[in-house]
Amino acid sequence: MHIIDQINVARDRGALTPETRQVVLFAGTNDTYPYVLNDHMPVPQIRENLRASISDAARAAREAAPSAKIKIVGMPQVSNGAGEVCPVNVVPNLPMSLPFVQIGEIETALEDAGRAAASDTDSTWVSLKQVSRGHEMCSNDRWVTGLIDTTSERRNLPLHMTDTGLRTIGNYVGKFK
Repeated sequence: MHIIDQINVARDRGALTPETRQVVLFAGTNDTYPYVLNDHMPVPQIRENLRASISDAARAAREAAPSAKIKIVGMPQVSNGAGEVCPVNVVPNLPMSLPFVQIGEIETALEDAGRAAASDTDSTWVSLKQVSRGHEMCSNDRWVTGLIDTTSERRNLPLHMTDTGLRTIGNYVGKFK
């Protein structure tokens, strides 16, 4: 579900009201991967499209909850230092990077889009890079699992965060005033 759709559903279900005190927007990949995989859209255009999407969602949230503090949260560290990811993890303590899968540029663009959207909408920017460093997809203690991943800790979906990753970043984001 795209970020604006999540805002609209929350508003329509009564979970986003004038009494709402805080809104956390954690967006990026679901709003962009079809353009990367299917359309082969240039990364700068993906960045600007995501910036507009997050900005629109922040404005819609502010309209529904005018007194709420809005936090826009960046991407956790997903790629390793070479910009690689490990979509297949089946041998314990031996994540396998795929050098031909370069995510670093896209990851940076998603981070930049969120930061710019926070600035555009006078929202609080929360980067996850520092808190998630060392937990990228190619680490043994990864917070984002692979597509085929039998060695990560508990999670609900492939290519999503582990329970520990979600809990840790949730606590981290909650500390921002």
